[in-house]
Amino acid sequence: MDVRGYPIGPIEAKGAFTSDIDLPPVVRPGSLNTLVEQDRPPIVDQSGMRHKYVPLRHDPVTGAISSGGRYLFRGYEDAIRFRDYLDGLTFPGEQTTFWKRPFFSNAVRFVWRVAGAHDIAPITTHDLTRFERYSVDNAKFEARLPELFPAFLEAARRLDLAHITLMFQPEYNLVGVLTAATRESRQTPSFEPLRLSVDKLALRGSASEARLTELGAQKIFDRTSFNVAVWLPLSAQAGGEPAIWPNSPPIPEPGVEHMIEAQQSVA
Repeated sequence: MDVRGYPIGPIEAKGAFTSDIDLPPVVRPGSLNTLVEQDRPPIVDQSGMRHKYVPLRHDPVTGAISSGGRYLFRGYEDAIRFRDYLDGLTFPGEQTTFWKRPFFSNAVRFVWRVAGAHDIAPITTHDLTRFERYSVDNAKFEARLPELFPAFLEAARRLDLAHITLMFQPEYNLVGVLTAATRESRQTPSFEPLRLSVDKLALRGSASEARLTELGAQKIFDRTSFNVAVWLPLSAQAGGEPAIWPNSPPIPEPGVEHMIEAQQSVA
């Protein structure tokens, strides 16, 4: 795996963009992988993008499927421009803009200011993610985040996590904490052990929850997922791999399954 441009250590990033999208149960992880790879070329060319995680969460009880994106950008302005770009994007052959695709529902998306980001382990090991959102009283909380980040980073190391980003959403007074981890076994032959590894990540502990709630923040969202893809524009620019599929197998790589069945079922 020839991935370039992503050293372990602190990340120079000031902006982030996150989205969470509900999908119909007919969407399979493999067909989502195919769609995401079809979408990648024009999206990944946007200014300042450092990487994107494409998460997928499956609830075996309800059958609910959720995905979205976890993007990191060089500048906060890059993240704002990216938000505006997606708002107006229509892919060739589609009748609606990006967020109005018929198989998307309940899309929740935010632009963030990044207070700190760090790769603890190589990005090629970022199999799973956890995204936590907290509500805080006012925008003054943002000033406290840089001083908190070293403690959160140390907590992430103790929890054997592979990445952490701490961010603030100024419009809604939200704190976001994104962490990544390696799944327990990278030789998983079937989907069920992969799903269980996602559940175990939630039980491992949060790098931030205790301190943030102690300071008066209220957790309003907490989702663990596995990554169907990780986009790597810096690697592509350096002549390396443009993307990786860290959970393939067991998830089929792009091109094996397609989205047409899901599109027809919800049209």
